[in-house]
This record gives sequence, C-alpha cells and structure tokens, in this order.
Amino acid sequence: TGTSTGTCIALSPVLYPAGYFLGADPAMLGLAILSGAAFGDNLAPISDTTIVSAYTQGAEMRDVVRSRFPLAISAASISAVVFLVFGGGGEVRPLPEMQASLNPSGLFMLLALGIVVVSALKGRHIIESLIYGNVAAAFVGMLIGTIRPADIFSVPAAKGGSTGLIQAGIDNVVGAIIFAILILAVTQILVECGIMRRILDFAQSTLVATVRQAELFIVGVTILASIPISANAPAELLVGPSIVRPLGERFGLAAARRANLMDCAVCTIFFVLPWHIAVAAWYGALYSAAENYAIPAPPISAALYNPYSWALLAVLLFSAFTGWNRKYAKDEAPAA
Repeated sequence: TGTSTGTCIALSPVLYPAGYFLGADPAMLGLAILSGAAFGDNLAPISDTTIVSAYTQGAEMRDVVRSRFPLAISAASISAVVFLVFGGGGEVRPLPEMQASLNPSGLFMLLALGIVVVSALKGRHIIESLIYGNVAAAFVGMLIGTIRPADIFSVPAAKGGSTGLIQAGIDNVVGAIIFAILILAVTQILVECGIMRRILDFAQSTLVATVRQAELFIVGVTILASIPISANAPAELLVGPSIVRPLGERFGLAAARRANLMDCAVCTIFFVLPWHIAVAAWYGALYSAAENYAIPAPPISAALYNPYSWALLAVLLFSAFTGWNRKYAKDEAPAA
C-alpha cells in the first residue's frame, strides 16, 4: 500500500487474531505485522519515504528501488529467521465464528498497484506513475462493481462541498501536506540562518574524512532527525537537501545510494519508538483486535524489539563499513 500506518491499521484486525488462534507468540506476532509494515515502507516505490528520499537526492526511482532491494531483503531474511525460531510456542485454538462480508474480486484492485510499480521501475516519474495507478484503480473498481462513478466524485443535492473518493483523498492528506510545508519552512529557516551549513562544515572538517565516515554520518544524522519527529518522511525533508545531498556529492556517492542510506535509516529506530505515528497506529489496531476477540495483547514496549528495524540497521552499518552495495556517481548510467 506504500504506507506503514495504513498497513498496520488494515491488517492488524485480521492477522493478529488469526495468528494468535494458530498458536503464534502474541508479542512476536504483533512484531511480525510491524516488521512487514516497515519493510513495505522501506521498499515500496509508492512509499512517501521512497518518494521523498529519491526526490531530495535527484535520483531515478527505478535506480533507488533496484539498489535498495538487496538491503531490504537482507534485513527481511534475518527477520524471517528470528520469527521462525521465536514466533511459535503457543497453542492452536478453534477460531471463533467471524461475521464478515467477503468479496474476493477486490483482489483485482492490486492491478493498480502493479501498474504503479512497473511504471516507476521503467523510469516514469513517480507522480505520473501514481496517476496511472489511480486511474487504473477507478476503472478496475467500476468493472468489478465495487465502485460507482458517483463514488469517485459527486456534488450533493443539498448545499455543501463535493463528496466522493477524490474529495475524501484530498481531505485525508491535508494534514500531512501542512505538516510537510511546516517542516520545509523550518528547514529553510535553519538553512537561511546558517545552522545547517555549520553542521555540514563541522562534519566535513572534524568528523568526516572518508566515504565510509560520510555514509555513517548520513545514517546517524538521519536517525537523529527521525527520533523527535513523529513521521519519517519529514525527517528526510529536514536533512536530505541541506546535509545528505551536499555531503554525499562531495564524496561522489550516487544519488540512489544517498537516497537508500537516508531511507533505510528512517526505517530503523523510527519503528521501535512508541511516540512515532506508525508504532502508535500499530498498537492501537492491535489492542482493538485483542479486545474484540478477548485475547491478550503485548505491551507497546514490545516495539522496542522490532526484528526488521534492528536487522536493517545492522545491514545498513555493514554496508557502510564494508562498501557492499555502494555506488558512485561515476558508475550511474546517464538518464535517457
């Protein structure tokens, strides 16, 4: 779906009780959902962190996703082993009767996601790719009968604003847009007053003398920026243009490599701290599902043990120390 928060809200009510009645350990089961959401946020071409990291570094989306895959899948493989070893231990119980209206034809809506991914990997601009996906979703929804034209956009008979999926989509992102604008405003103030330049100059003169140190600094400063901010994409907006890009360019790092270092960094500690929006949404959905089925829920502090986040941090540090998966600007193919 491209959003870790949406993934947790949508899947926790289904996967958590199902996994519990199959005998999964409650804490590890909850962390499996959170880890999966973090993995998707880290890798998806339509994720806000992927888009922001690529945009701020001037990178091609296909280069970002292709070169990030080894990092993300390595962390996912480590996490899979952890869940395989420690995820069981429970007792298989009869699943309570579920009253639900199911429509398998909804699976066809995944075609829209496939169109976005294929378009982005073929080098089309991410905004263009998202438009293709939205249009495809509307047509597929109407073909399978789950969406009517009036559901997409309509003007109500009574006096008032427009309604429909388009209007609802706009309403749902207004807060995020305002938040991003405020972050950009704060960033511009920091740039204009010279603080970001001083941080960059201090790093270049004191802390960073090699490409390895530059990559470690990029990872560290991105993580530090993500800790006090409840959303990870704005953290990239804060440090991406003013610190990460000029520092990476000084050492000749490829745009996709800079984007990957930054994006992977905001998907590590961000997914273990309880005041971050993704963790809060995950726990809220988890606790609600547990209440509905009268089953235990792990404490929110369980997020501190998120296997994917810690595995991704280990993979990222390994990559920076050894140079594995590192690309330089001179190695990038010229844009078509």
